[in-house]
Amino acid sequence: MVRQRMKALILDDIVVEVAQKEFPVASPLTWCDCPHHVQQGWRLESGTFLPPTQHEDARPREDSNLRPTA
Repeated sequence: MVRQRMKALILDDIVVEVAQKEFPVASPLTWCDCPHHVQQGWRLESGTFLPPTQHEDARPREDSNLRPTA
């Protein structure tokens, strides 16, 4: 069985979404073929998908519920 290639939605060299099919997006988002193991948060560097580093993993996401304490 041949797996269908996945599509990575890229913004500033970061994968913001992975999908089976492309859908319309606004500029500066772009679609790119990617292997099945690529996930949101990976980087696209010189045509190669790289997982986030441990330092990048430690940063809270923008949509997290973490709030600075006073």
